[in-house]
Amino acid sequence: MNKNEIIQFFDRHAEAWDSYSQPDHRILDDLLDLIGVEADQTVLDIGCGTGVMFLPLLRRNTRKITGIDISAEMVSRAIVKFSGDPRVEVICGDADIHCFDSTFDQILIHNAYPHIVVPEHLVRHVRQYLNPGGKFSVAHSIGRERLNDYHRHHCKGNVSRELPPVEQVSELLCRQGFELQASVSDDTMYLVCGQLIRQ
Repeated sequence: MNKNEIIQFFDRHAEAWDSYSQPDHRILDDLLDLIGVEADQTVLDIGCGTGVMFLPLLRRNTRKITGIDISAEMVSRAIVKFSGDPRVEVICGDADIHCFDSTFDQILIHNAYPHIVVPEHLVRHVRQYLNPGGKFSVAHSIGRERLNDYHRHHCKGNVSRELPPVEQVSELLCRQGFELQASVSDDTMYLVCGQLIRQ
C-alpha cells in the first residue's frame, strides 16, 4: 500500500463521504458497549474521517475525543461538523509518527484498519499514549466478508488490504502487550479489543 495514494483516495471521496457512508448507530453503540467506553474517558479515534464515531462517543459523555486522519479533506469536514464542541479535537496527521500531547483511556480504529500500511508499527507507536489499563480496539460496523467484498470492488490501487480474521489481529495485540478483552466477527460487526497490561 502507498500512503500518498490513500490520502488522494480519501481526499477525492471526502465531499460525498457522509452521503454513502452511513453506519447503523445501533451497531456503533453495541461496539462501544463491548469496548467499554465510559463517561469522562479520553478517546483517540485513528482514521476518524469525517467524524462518524464522534456523536456516539459524545453521547457517552466522554471528556475528550481526539480524531486524527491523514486526509486533509476528511479532516476539514470533521472540523466543520464539530467545531462548536470543545470536547472534540481533530488533527490532520499520520498516527504512525504523530507526537500526541496527551494520553488516552481508549484508542480506537473504526472502519480504517485495512488502510493502515503497517499495523504493528502503528500499534507499537500509539500504545505509549495509552493510560495504564487503557484499551486499544479495531472495530468495523459491518461484517468482515462484506467489508472485504466492498474493498475489492471499490478501493482500486494501493489503498487497502483485506481485513484479516480476528485471530490475527488478536495475536498482534498480544505481541504488543495487550490482553484480549473482546473478539467478535459476525455478519454485522467486527471487533478486537485489548487492554494494555505492560508498558
